[in-house]
Parts: sequence; structure tokens; C-alpha cells
Amino acid sequence: MKLTFVGTGAAQTERRLSSYVIDDQILFDIGYGTVNVLKEYGLVDKIRTIIISHFHNDHVGDLALFLYRRSEMKDKLPLTIIGPKGLWRFLEELYKLVTFEDDVLYDGKMRYFALDTIKIVELDNNEAYKDEYLSVKAFNAWHGHSKYAKGYVLETGGKKFGCTGDTALCDALVENLPLADAWIVDCAHVVAKDERRHLGLDQIKVFASTYPEKNFFCVHRKEWEPPTDLKNVFFPMDGEIVEV
Repeated sequence: MKLTFVGTGAAQTERRLSSYVIDDQILFDIGYGTVNVLKEYGLVDKIRTIIISHFHNDHVGDLALFLYRRSEMKDKLPLTIIGPKGLWRFLEELYKLVTFEDDVLYDGKMRYFALDTIKIVELDNNEAYKDEYLSVKAFNAWHGHSKYAKGYVLETGGKKFGCTGDTALCDALVENLPLADAWIVDCAHVVAKDERRHLGLDQIKVFASTYPEKNFFCVHRKEWEPPTDLKNVFFPMDGEIVEV
């Protein structure tokens, strides 16, 4: 499995917003600036699946731009967008905000997003989706008051991979940790304390010691210096490519 870390930072960092591509085809989150990086890497026309963790701007800010540019491609691949409940409504409201079609003109077709070539999948807690390329299971994340936040366990190419999205420590995450061979984890803080929105490195160290056979890739990091003495905890930088 090939992981391309488009961005590893958060809204308050100089590094790009957290986003990454799995095997050049599966894009997880698409915050501001993602599309230009995908274009630089030659990946814009290769994306078959977009997975959305939640609807905060730093995770979906470039979705409209991606869909609009894709709609103008002559030979575009079919696209599946997977996200929490409310995804369809979010896309409708986003469409009306960024196009000429307001509430009066909007007819449900989303022509500037090429909706007729997109499959939209909404997943609730413990619901799953499967196609010929991958299978995805969603679980509830705990990201403050955001009731839509989700983490996911993906299987593609015979490997299982976990993505926490933005989350604090919660029972659903702990229950799903054994299901994946490796994880990309929210790691905003060095110490989580009473954090209710994000994980801390102190908590990820516990994950790593509990599952020494698994690798944990820390993203959504704020500006702190990562340690260098952890065996199965990694701190990728923007643009880094890793084989898992």
C-alpha cells in the first residue's frame, strides 16, 4: 500500500492541511490547497474515491474546486464520495454556494459537479460500503460538538488501514484499533489533557505499545518537535511517500 501525505498539518500550522492519498486512487479529506498539490503530483485524474471524515473547512475546503475541475475533464473516471450522514445535503448546499444556481434555479442535477458520474455514499456508525476496489467501515469519532465526525477502517489490495479523522479518545476508536494493520491518527497535541476534539501523542504512545505490530502515522500535528525514539510511531512531512 502506497501512502502519499499531501498535508500533515492543521489550520494553525505552516504545513499543509491534513490530506493523504492511498495507492494513488483513494483521497482522504480535501482541505484548502489539496487540489493544487494533487495536480502537482499528477493525481487529479486518478482519484476514484474521496472519503470525508467530517465537514469542517480544513477537511472539505477544496471539494467544490476538485469537483468543478473534474467536471471539465473529457475522460474522467467514475467517482465515489463516502462520508458521514448529511453528505448529500452538504453537497447540495455547497453547490448552491459556489455556482450560479441558487435555491430558485437549483434543480438537483448539480451539472457543474458532474453528479451523473458520481456515487454518493453516506455511512453511519458501523455501516460499511464495498466495491471492486475497496471496502470501508465507518465508526463514530468524538470531535467536540460535531455529531457528523467519522473514522474509518479501509481494506484495499489485501491490506487493512485505519483513519481516525479528527477525534479525541473514544470507545469506538479503541474498539476499532485491532481491525487495521496500520493507522493514520490525529495527533494535534503532545499531551491530550482533557481534550475533547483531538488525540495527543501521549495517547498514541499507548496505542503503539498495546499494538507493537502496527504502525501509527501522526498527522494534523501542530507546531511541536516530534520525538525520534519511537519504534512504530511516525511523523510524516508534507509530500512524503510511504510504502506500508
